[in-house]
Amino acid sequence: MGSLAISNDEFENLKGIIREEKLNCESVKNSYELLRIKENDIVIIVYRSGKVVYNDSDASKQIINSILIKDFEYDFILGSDETGKGEWFGPLVVVATALTPDEIVDLRMLKCSR
Repeated sequence: MGSLAISNDEFENLKGIIREEKLNCESVKNSYELLRIKENDIVIIVYRSGKVVYNDSDASKQIINSILIKDFEYDFILGSDETGKGEWFGPLVVVATALTPDEIVDLRMLKCSR
């Protein structure tokens, strides 16, 4: 099973795919679910919190990958973070990265496939 958080626009993309592909939506199982798709080897559950859980089938991963929005406003997006307290309480570790819009989507998919 994989999971990730999606935006409202990505949720709208998912609803468009459901309409286009005529995917079978089942009844939700509890008050936390917003949408449940189950058809052949596709299982996708969208929660009211914005979290999406899906099975590891290629078809489900393809749908999830196709709804994710790539931000092409910039060539790269930079980010950094640090941990530790520095010289007083031990080492300070700083990490920085630069990702393209495609790499950000790949990273989101990698994170959710754990």
